[in-house]
Amino acid sequence: MLSSEQDRHSAQKGQKVKIKHGRSYLLAAVILCLFLSGCRKEVIPEDTISFLAIEEGMTEATEEAMSLAPVTYAEGPEESMTVPTISEQPYTPEIELVSFNNFGLISDTVTVGNLRNAASTNGLIVGRFYPNTGMEILEDMGTGWYRVSSGGIEGFVSATLVLTGDAARAQAMRYENVWVRITASSLNVRMEPSLDSGILARVTAGQTYRVVGQYNDWYKVTIGTEEGYVSRDYAILGYTVAQAENWNQIANLSGKALVVAQWGMQYLGLRYILGGENMSTGVDCSYFAGMCMAQAGVKLPRTSREQAQVGTQVALGDRQPGDLLFYATHGYIDHVAIYIGDNKILHAAQSVGCVSISAYNYCGEPVMVRRYF
Repeated sequence: MLSSEQDRHSAQKGQKVKIKHGRSYLLAAVILCLFLSGCRKEVIPEDTISFLAIEEGMTEATEEAMSLAPVTYAEGPEESMTVPTISEQPYTPEIELVSFNNFGLISDTVTVGNLRNAASTNGLIVGRFYPNTGMEILEDMGTGWYRVSSGGIEGFVSATLVLTGDAARAQAMRYENVWVRITASSLNVRMEPSLDSGILARVTAGQTYRVVGQYNDWYKVTIGTEEGYVSRDYAILGYTVAQAENWNQIANLSGKALVVAQWGMQYLGLRYILGGENMSTGVDCSYFAGMCMAQAGVKLPRTSREQAQVGTQVALGDRQPGDLLFYATHGYIDHVAIYIGDNKILHAAQSVGCVSISAYNYCGEPVMVRRYF
């Protein structure tokens, strides 16, 4: 009997111990859950946070969103909502853009084009165009010529060389020369050309982005490795195209060098003719060089090889305006040009087909430099 009572007492004691331990485990589990719930932070993509449907009252996600500085977007009434800051997106640093009201662009099929002081091939050349050179078209003369402005120079260019409208913009885009500068303090970049589309990124005033397309009131731009759309109302279209070079500028010339250059430049555009000796119909390189140097009292032999035998030879690095530069093919001198400074030469160029101004190394380095005064 005693043994039975002892057994019963022991059993009751063991049951109490189990209950006590069970309560301890339960309490520990409750504390652990409370701790974890206080430390848990749900990871929510930044670009979706403003679109969450909150069904369980105030959550940490909404608390975080509310604590961020509000931003008012500038794409219309629908965009004037307060939304959390979207992480900064990669962008191209600000670059120099040129805007045009009536954009014209030299076709990439053109090797070189002339900007003249009159709407005629008889007009003097005042500037030079190369492929993908941009310009403001000021007037269509109606005679196959445009009056244009480019690079600070105003003149006339043959309309056959110039692309306009959509064709000009399309070529500029192919060469990555069309950009926009953002004007709104904060602007959404959309995934599609619509205010109802999702937001790809947010951009700010002054940033520039390359344009790859245009859809009604939207520009399609590159944002890092992505492509999105910005409203035309909050971006200024610009170009990074080259502009005309002023070939009538003669830098730091004086004395006989100035006389030679000024006289020769009045014949810019004169036709190149092999063996030509007529300043009205056409000349070759050596005849042109000889006629120019004659204005400074220098009498030269007829051919370039003969001209390279007179005067004083100087190093290429010591060249000065008024010197003659000689070029060779297969070791034989076959071309001569007048150095006019600023790394430019004045010559009758067979490669261009006329009297023109080129870089001194347009076809390679000269093989000889001669000085005559």
